[in-house]
Amino acid sequence: MRLRFSLSLLGDMAVVRCVGAMVRGTETDRLSHTIHELLSKHANCVLVISDDCSIDAYGIGLLVRAVAEAKSHGRKFVVVCTEQRLLQLFELVGLNSELEIQPSETAALSALQVAA
Repeated sequence: MRLRFSLSLLGDMAVVRCVGAMVRGTETDRLSHTIHELLSKHANCVLVISDDCSIDAYGIGLLVRAVAEAKSHGRKFVVVCTEQRLLQLFELVGLNSELEIQPSETAALSALQVAA
């Protein structure tokens, strides 16, 4: 399934919701560029990964770059994910210790408000 994403701006927070395959390609490049732009203009960013989303090494790289960029700007990048196979993948590649993962968009937004 091709990657699709939507964007919502909530004050100084941005929420990006993804559905589909976060794999090497034009749509994932667009997502990466969007996250880069958001982190340079907004205090914090939430990436909501749908349960039917799949991620390859390119998608993992996108997440790693987003975390590094957020840290370099003194900002937070939070991922919302409940899909067990993706959570296991994050653990397998050591990303679970780098990512702040929340179980819902509400929890992610609350975590960002507490951090502010």
